Amino acid sequence: MNTHPTPASQLAAAVDELHQAVTADRAGAAAAVELVSTTIADALRPYTPTVVVVRDNLDDGVLAHVVSRELDLPTVRIYEDSGLLSLSPPPAPGARVALLAASWHDMSALPALRLLLAHAQAEVVAVAAALPVTDAVLAAVDGTPVVTAAASSRTPR
Repeated sequence: MNTHPTPASQLAAAVDELHQAVTADRAGAAAAVELVSTTIADALRPYTPTVVVVRDNLDDGVLAHVVSRELDLPTVRIYEDSGLLSLSPPPAPGARVALLAASWHDMSALPALRLLLAHAQAEVVAVAAALPVTDAVLAAVDGTPVVTAAASSRTPR
């Protein structure tokens, strides 16, 4: 666990490196993933999640691995097959979910994911992203705290 705050310039460089990796459709640099993920984990601690939930894709899975490791939490994956969503393994009823993605650029998925988790009797306590989120994403989460690795004046961390 990282016990020393990361300088903002170092974190910003890591987020930029991760953004370039996501844009280029490659897994990204390991050091950037570590730095961004540990920063997200530290920012999630106050919300006391009991599980990290991610969509089943490479970028989100790599972030979830480090965030889950740092928080000592299990990871639940969201799978999509022919438009149907499923959770594996299903979270326990009453689970406190940190919903994580490298990017929430497609905010249309958020309501469906939140509904799926509510149906599983899990509570989304925070939405987390490695990359900054837009005002539209902030509106889509409807009051749920948003955690990002690169905080801006409009994005709480």
